Amino acid sequence: MADVLTMPVKIRQKFGEDVSNDLVDFLNVFIDQKQQEVKQEEYHEREKLELRLKKERNETESAITKKIDTNYSKLYTKIENVHSKLTLDIENVRSELKADINNVRSGLKEDINNVRSELKEDINNVRSELKADINNVLSELKVDIAKSKTEIIKWMFIFWTGTVITILGGLFGFLKLFLGK
Repeated sequence: MADVLTMPVKIRQKFGEDVSNDLVDFLNVFIDQKQQEVKQEEYHEREKLELRLKKERNETESAITKKIDTNYSKLYTKIENVHSKLTLDIENVRSELKADINNVRSGLKEDINNVRSELKEDINNVRSELKADINNVLSELKVDIAKSKTEIIKWMFIFWTGTVITILGGLFGFLKLFLGK
């Protein structure tokens, strides 16, 4: 190591150069030794600290790992509980929905059957009304046809009577003309 210490000039003059140099060398060696001891102590302390830190780190990691494992187990158990509860809830809701759907289905079937019977009843009523109207119209037509027939027969009688009278009149006139002379 380089000289750490130097002697003031007055001390050199008083003790002499050789003694001063020896004293400086001695003090430098002593300081170097003390520095080496301090470095070794620091090195040993550092090693002790590193070992302690390593031990504490391992203990901490182990404690954290144990805590994580414990919490994981608890969390897994809670998740399984929630999962089973949700599964039960889903099954309950599913069965309730099926029951509700069946109730609605049966209600709709009843409503459809009611509407169907009402429609049949309405159709039968309309059919009866139509038959009655058709019968009324037919009877009116029959009456009108009978009136028309009577009217036609009356006019035919008048026509044929007029025609027969005209022919007879013509025949009598012709006979009178040719025979009556």
